Amino acid sequence: MWPPERERGKATSNGYFWDELPFHSASSNVNMLQHCKSDFPHVFTGDGKEDFAVWCRRFEVAVEAAPHYDEDSLAKLLPTHLGGAAFSYWDSLPDRTKRNHTAVKDKLKTVFGQTAYMSTFQSYINARTRLPGEALPVFAAEISRLVEEAFPTYGQNAKDGEKFRRFIAGIEPYLQVRCHEQGLNTLDSALQFAIQIENAHHASRLFSTPNTLQSFSQTQVLPAVSPVTTTHLPTSPGVHSATSDDFR
Repeated sequence: MWPPERERGKATSNGYFWDELPFHSASSNVNMLQHCKSDFPHVFTGDGKEDFAVWCRRFEVAVEAAPHYDEDSLAKLLPTHLGGAAFSYWDSLPDRTKRNHTAVKDKLKTVFGQTAYMSTFQSYINARTRLPGEALPVFAAEISRLVEEAFPTYGQNAKDGEKFRRFIAGIEPYLQVRCHEQGLNTLDSALQFAIQIENAHHASRLFSTPNTLQSFSQTQVLPAVSPVTTTHLPTSPGVHSATSDDFR
């Protein structure tokens, strides 16, 4: 049974009516809203601190994972997760555009995307370097995403080449040298090899740190067995050992 505030035909907090939600039953709507509350990314406000394309990809993955997902879900749910300038811009779009998720996404990417950064990324092979503490697989995934966004007209081979070159240009010099020595030419092979080299590098540093050496020095050591020595019994007063002079 629907709670009073969720009766069919009444508007939800985001302005949509329950009958308008793009799912097939009351139970599906409830499941979807529960999913929205727990698994969706935070509201995108367009404050310049986040790239819309990155946020939108997380939003799309969350919607596609929901029960009874269909294509209309993206277009209808997107504005419910916009705020501030982003929502104001969406609200100014024509109704026909609002009903098309791809069209809305392209519009929002143009206004709230990292267009200036994309120009720099296109121009400089090392525009995106690995961040301190950033895992190699995460860095490789980010390079792949940026290449796909910066070079949409490239063929797959050209994109793969860009991904490899920009991954190599963005990692540490010692990893660059080792990858070049191996003659690698794909992102996947360079990533796997770089992970192996980095793990070995970290292991060697671990076993050569002062703390490690100190831990070895503090390891309990069993006492060494004293060497066997000849026991000399004490002699009584007035008694002495026989010498050669005593037999003369």
